[in-house]
Amino acid sequence: MTNIKILNDNLVNQIAAGEVIERPASVVKELCENSIDSNADNLEVEITAGGIKSIKVTDNGTGILKDDLSLSVQRHATSKIRTLEDLDSLYSLGFRGEALASIASVSRLRIMSATEDNNAFMIEVTNTNSNRELTPVAHPIGTTVLVNDLFYNTPARRKFLRTEITEYKKIEECIKLIGLVNMNISLTFSHNKKKKFSLPKAPGQVEMEQRVAALCGQPFIEQALYIESENNDYKLSGWLGLPTYSRSQSDLQYIFVNGRPVRDKTISHAMRRAYSDLTYHGRQPCYILYLSLPTDKFDVNVHPTKSEVRFQDTNFIYRYIFSEVSNILSSQIGNDQNDHDYAISQRMNQNSYERLSEKSSIDEMKNTEFVFNRPRQSVLERVESSDEKNQNQLSGTANNAYLGEALAQIHGVFVLAENENGLVIIDMHAAHERIIYEKLKDLYNSNNLASQKLLIPTEIELSVSEVDVFERNSSYLSELGFLVERMGEKHLVIREIPSLLIKSDSVQLVRDVISDMSHFEQSFKVEDKILEVLSTMACHGSIRANRKLTLDEMNGLLREMESTPNSGQCNHGRPTWVCYSKGELDKIFMRGK
Repeated sequence: MTNIKILNDNLVNQIAAGEVIERPASVVKELCENSIDSNADNLEVEITAGGIKSIKVTDNGTGILKDDLSLSVQRHATSKIRTLEDLDSLYSLGFRGEALASIASVSRLRIMSATEDNNAFMIEVTNTNSNRELTPVAHPIGTTVLVNDLFYNTPARRKFLRTEITEYKKIEECIKLIGLVNMNISLTFSHNKKKKFSLPKAPGQVEMEQRVAALCGQPFIEQALYIESENNDYKLSGWLGLPTYSRSQSDLQYIFVNGRPVRDKTISHAMRRAYSDLTYHGRQPCYILYLSLPTDKFDVNVHPTKSEVRFQDTNFIYRYIFSEVSNILSSQIGNDQNDHDYAISQRMNQNSYERLSEKSSIDEMKNTEFVFNRPRQSVLERVESSDEKNQNQLSGTANNAYLGEALAQIHGVFVLAENENGLVIIDMHAAHERIIYEKLKDLYNSNNLASQKLLIPTEIELSVSEVDVFERNSSYLSELGFLVERMGEKHLVIREIPSLLIKSDSVQLVRDVISDMSHFEQSFKVEDKILEVLSTMACHGSIRANRKLTLDEMNGLLREMESTPNSGQCNHGRPTWVCYSKGELDKIFMRGK
């Protein structure tokens, strides 16, 4: 091995650039965050050739003082941090020193800046130019940073850049994130001298939704619910896409923590679970979430790009987000008599889903044994008897009857009803499926699940750390009906499992629970599996197609829907009803023309 040597400054800067400057979008992000930290309320971003040829960011912030301008391009120079404690209470997005020095090491950099005293100066820096003299220029208050020929002196890095359109898309996504989180800043974005975005400030909710529509599409904001809640020092706000407005990929899921876009498994897991009963299988929900909390409650320095965070209390964050999102989705989907819900029903009509195939009959389902501790009556029988009782009580009554009064049944599948707004069409199987599913969940939540002993106990081999995780959380599995014991340093043995899961892969389920516990300090794999079974029971236990219903039965179904949570959709995520207003019907038949 050769002797240890101190690297020269140029090489050190380029190594630092490799950590911070991955591609043109990284430069745009760093420069825009610097502008935001300078209290700018107007930001202009211009790029050429996907940012590879040039990037120009102009702001109207406080500017950089003459004496600070030459310091700003030196490594480890910042006005934001003085002590180690400052890192833990950092409210700003970044600091100019590290980013500008790194950018300068792999590009031709020019900075022009003016402060309130109207003195404007320019500095030009390249990797091979150590002359950092300041030149007077004409420039309004604020700063302009021009980056030319990115990676011109590092051909190995440059050849790994993608096509111009790919690099442009990365920058566009970066601009979208900046626009979504900085509503108080006007933002203009141009590519090859063509304006792509021109976003005015958004001081109120109406203006904010207009900006979201411009960045994420009008269909999203038309089919989204606004959320705003506070819990002591924690605040949650944003927009939740209706479950019927979903995508095949998770490309419209944005999470911001204290103004930073982040990727976080705890929050993503909570959102996935909140939508689990409502989203069509294989589809991804859409949402934009803003979480605010004290800086001492989370650590933003766990990733070099600050794209990940670590919360002090992940359990609280999970419960808080899951409960708030679940509550607003439940309260707004199908069982609230107000104008917004009529709008939701009309929005649902824009999304059509294929009917799920129906493979089993209710009689086949009754032959399956599902056992709870206390009741001797089967779960489905108790739900059916509850159905009869409720239908007798509810048929013919119309309190809170936003679904109106039944008129007829067509094709043995749909119920037609009339309400004050117009015509309501109900998928009777999907609607009844949701009703039964919610009742089954209530029964599950109010009773302890019976356990069933395995004829032959099943042994699992795990790592020592996984077995340690199990021991710390063994009571959780016991509460769910599992009897699992440690047998040696790396082995567990499963002796009992919940009766509902007798046909499930218990070994894989226990493995998944322990894996979740390792990452999230909690797991919902067992509950998810139980709910999956209950969902199947509800599907097979609900009204089948071609069953003739009387008007009383139809009205009883409508009244049940009006008192059932999440009744706007079945448990597979399909809409259960749509409403056509009188105005829409007039348009269909061209009345008044």
